[in-house]
Amino acid sequence: MVIVLIYYVTSIATLFVCYYFRRFTLKDYKYNNLLKWKRRIIIIWTYLIAAFQISVFSERKIFSYNVDNYFILYSAVIFLIFYLFSLDWVETIKHPFNKFK
Repeated sequence: MVIVLIYYVTSIATLFVCYYFRRFTLKDYKYNNLLKWKRRIIIIWTYLIAAFQISVFSERKIFSYNVDNYFILYSAVIFLIFYLFSLDWVETIKHPFNKFK
């Protein structure tokens, strides 16, 4: 039960952290080297968690001995879809000057 709780907390926390890094602009990343490295680390972390979600989905007997827990399988698919959108969010940086004259 504790493993399932840790699974959901890390999955949801990763989404919140991706949302946090979406707030910054290109200017913030250009002049703040520490923020740039934090963003790179969170991108790598999100890829690792997404790979873990794929492994959870591919495994049929998870977190229990012989009980098929389909709720975790379906939530792994939903989290994987959310991670695709959040990775696209974090990897594309908002530019403050989108309009060229």
